[in-house]
Amino acid sequence: MNLIYDLIINIIDYLIIFKYFKSFSEKRTMKKKYCTILFCGCIILISVVNQFHNPNANLILCILMIYLYSCSFSYSISYHIILPVLYIGFGIVAELIGFFVLNFLGQAIPYFIRYYGSSFICEIIRFLIVYVICKVRKIKFPKLSFDISKYLVIIPLTCVCICCITMNIIQNSKNNPVIIMCLMIIVMTISSNVLMFKMFVKVTETLSDNYEKEMLLQEAQAKEQYYNEVEKSNKEIRRIKHDLKNMLLAICSEAQKNNEISKEIYKIINELDASNKKLYTSNIVINTIINHKMCLAENLKIKTYVNIKVPKSVNLDYKDAGILLGNILDNAIESCKKINMEDRWIKIDIIYKKNTMFIKICNSKIKELVNIKQTSKHDVHNHGIGVSSIENIVKKYGGYVEFIDKGEEFEVAVSLYGI
Repeated sequence: MNLIYDLIINIIDYLIIFKYFKSFSEKRTMKKKYCTILFCGCIILISVVNQFHNPNANLILCILMIYLYSCSFSYSISYHIILPVLYIGFGIVAELIGFFVLNFLGQAIPYFIRYYGSSFICEIIRFLIVYVICKVRKIKFPKLSFDISKYLVIIPLTCVCICCITMNIIQNSKNNPVIIMCLMIIVMTISSNVLMFKMFVKVTETLSDNYEKEMLLQEAQAKEQYYNEVEKSNKEIRRIKHDLKNMLLAICSEAQKNNEISKEIYKIINELDASNKKLYTSNIVINTIINHKMCLAENLKIKTYVNIKVPKSVNLDYKDAGILLGNILDNAIESCKKINMEDRWIKIDIIYKKNTMFIKICNSKIKELVNIKQTSKHDVHNHGIGVSSIENIVKKYGGYVEFIDKGEEFEVAVSLYGI
């Protein structure tokens, strides 16, 4: 009879533990059938050990089984440490409540009900605690390295050991002051453990936030340094080109007698003039992107009109700026390539005002309606991604984008807020 009762209790306990660990992860470290065989073996083993009425052996076996259940799911190391300890803590709380209930009722209920009912009361309490955890799911555990976790585990394990010792004293003592003292120790130990855990989570989150801010600051400084170096290199190239142009003009004046040589020199001078980068804005990132795209446009004989009023520093990630402006201008250039050279033009207006950036890019095109999801590019798939990338960047900054087909003109209007 006792063996059947223990089997039922242990099966219920297994189902509660399974629900508890599964609520934190669906991933398994072993196949389902192997888990079932292993845990059935554990249930039978614990039920058999219970028949020898050795509470210490039963306690150790239960703790090992809980950790074994934990290892059957895929968690970070911190989860494998904290989740089992919390469950053991819930078990101790359930045992305490069950003890108080039975002690309060005393001789008012038959021995049979007191003996068999105590475990069911504990299981019901455990189930309610697990049910609340599964519903609320507000506990967030930081991911820890193994080196930190192996030291952190000492605190909750010490708490469990203290609670187990005091529970053993309570069960074997009939002295009320001793029982009250032990209960106070258990409550204080669990409370201090919970407070320490909350403090640990808070400190970890603070350190994590500080580390993230530091990394972002370093990344921003690295980007600024990179773009400053690029601008410095561009200035040096412009200086060299300017000096080279003057040297060639001087040589050309000496080579007037030879028309062929003179023509070649003037051709080189014109190419140098055409390759000079323009300063559209003091914002290095936007200026670099616009310069590159305008160079491509001019090579295709596309007239360009650029009006940019953006400060040197704005809260727009350089990658986002590249994706947004790059894709819009790529599409504009692609559209211009379909019409006659004399009709090709692109107009760019970028204005920054009160933490908002307004972008309007217009281009000439063929009269037929444009489907922004389609393209004549060889890389059709990437063009579609380009349009969706524009929409994703705009969404990221809480702005809006509008594609307007005006017959022989196409316009893209973008607003980005809070930058």
